[in-house]
Amino acid sequence: MHDSKMLKIGPEVENNLLINDLGYFSLKTFSKIQEFGGFFVSRVKSNTVFKIVSINSGPPEITSIVDHNCLKNINKDDFLDRMPKKGVFDLTCSFHIGDERINKVKTPIFQDFRVICAWNPLAKKWQLYITNLSSEIFSADDIHELYRFRWVIELIFKELKGDYDLGKMLLGNEPMAFVHIYSMLLRFIISRDLFCWIVSSTRKNEKSKYTPLLWSKVFAEKALEFLSILNQNLFGTGNVKKRWDKLERSLRHLGKSRNKNEVLTLKFSEIQ
Repeated sequence: MHDSKMLKIGPEVENNLLINDLGYFSLKTFSKIQEFGGFFVSRVKSNTVFKIVSINSGPPEITSIVDHNCLKNINKDDFLDRMPKKGVFDLTCSFHIGDERINKVKTPIFQDFRVICAWNPLAKKWQLYITNLSSEIFSADDIHELYRFRWVIELIFKELKGDYDLGKMLLGNEPMAFVHIYSMLLRFIISRDLFCWIVSSTRKNEKSKYTPLLWSKVFAEKALEFLSILNQNLFGTGNVKKRWDKLERSLRHLGKSRNKNEVLTLKFSEIQ
């Protein structure tokens, strides 16, 4: 069963923000979140049908010359086909949430939500986000950043589960479970601090070679060697160069043995 089937929306979402990936996309769920006083941000599924109600903002060179009335009540695909492939549009759109029987007559229920359409020049496609956050408080760029942070958090959990054994924890003793979790978090913090230090000391044209997920795999396997070199007070100053040369050789071997497709996947840690 997918996790989305277990998601229950109730009063507890009031004044809370839910940032969903496409696996949790549901217009009925979004409607419930708003009904209970909560907020949401999500990507829009490509097959979602909706109509334009109004254009709140967009590239000035475009919005200043188009007739906004001609764009009202047209569907998503027609709107995006008419717009030049650039910039960000902040729209109010109408969605068909479902049907309700009123006096034994089946009546469609529509609801307006805010939609951000951002052109991605690298992927050469529109990226669409749906939200009920106010445009007076959160700009279109803010919505994009919020969703980007969701992806960063997901990568952190992937790192903790894959390289720090969070997903393999089989402990019935609650105190021991907390010890295990806290030890993983401490190791994660040390790893990220060391990663930031290494990236900051790297030449600008080489920074893209280093990604958090790839680094976490290296650190999980070579943490003792790294720390023995960095903390000479604990491990002594003898044979530092010898230990460093050995570490460099092992890292080069790790780099060659990594799957190239995996490295490409890690590039998504920087969302466009």
